[in-house]
Amino acid sequence: MNLSHPGRKGPHGLTLLEVLLALGLSAIVFGAALQLLLGVLQAWEGARTGDLRADGEFRRLHFLRYHLQGADAAEVELEEVPRRGAGEAVVFPVRESPLVAPLRDRYRTETYGLVGDDEGLRLLPLVGEEGERFRDEDAIALVEEPVELFYWRREGNRWEEEGELGEWARGRDSLPALVGVRWEDRDEEAWFFLPASATGDEVLW
Repeated sequence: MNLSHPGRKGPHGLTLLEVLLALGLSAIVFGAALQLLLGVLQAWEGARTGDLRADGEFRRLHFLRYHLQGADAAEVELEEVPRRGAGEAVVFPVRESPLVAPLRDRYRTETYGLVGDDEGLRLLPLVGEEGERFRDEDAIALVEEPVELFYWRREGNRWEEEGELGEWARGRDSLPALVGVRWEDRDEEAWFFLPASATGDEVLW
């Protein structure tokens, strides 16, 4: 039914079919965008809580960053790993993660040491009444290829890199400011600030 004035030609409004088609397309686009957003949020939440099955290395390193940098400064310590060639490990708590729930229930521990070598990057649970020994056989694998851990400290206005924790473990007053992971088979690094460091998010250089 045309309500326009007889003999006058003007712009026509949208038909009902065109309106329904536009609404349908809008609903499809909105639904796809919502699913994408929910997928991203679920991925980040999974990484935060310890679901490391998807997205591989990215989730594992985000999991490490979340728990390492989220610890209180007083909870991060250095402990010697009683295994030849292992040296010392940065020890910190891992809480609220389904990944560590079986080990927490079995050994009643939330404390893990970060170790990196030819076997990869791993978290070793520290168990016992006083947390006196690492359980290498129950290690949680974060990277399953050879890596090297290195450490940065601030000396005045300079940053210096060290390849081991020996100096800090032998009674230095402060922890290193950064822990670095270097892949041996590819040109790639990842850095994590330690909560005891006073540098915060300061630019290194």
